[in-house]
Amino acid sequence: SDLLIDRNPSPPPRSMWHESRVVLHHRETPLLSQAAKDFAHEEAAYAEVGLNNWTSLAEAVEAMPYE
Repeated sequence: SDLLIDRNPSPPPRSMWHESRVVLHHRETPLLSQAAKDFAHEEAAYAEVGLNNWTSLAEAVEAMPYE
């Protein structure tokens, strides 16, 4: 049974996919960061529009008579 155990297994060969991932990782990270920043800015602008709508509604309702 000792003949079947490889005491010093060699690492598996690296595939072209692995090499591509290493190279692309350095390009991917800044793109993802920029996409996250763009998304955050768009969401903030959208939230500001919503806030302005609610604020103007509150001001309009405030001026309404009770009866």
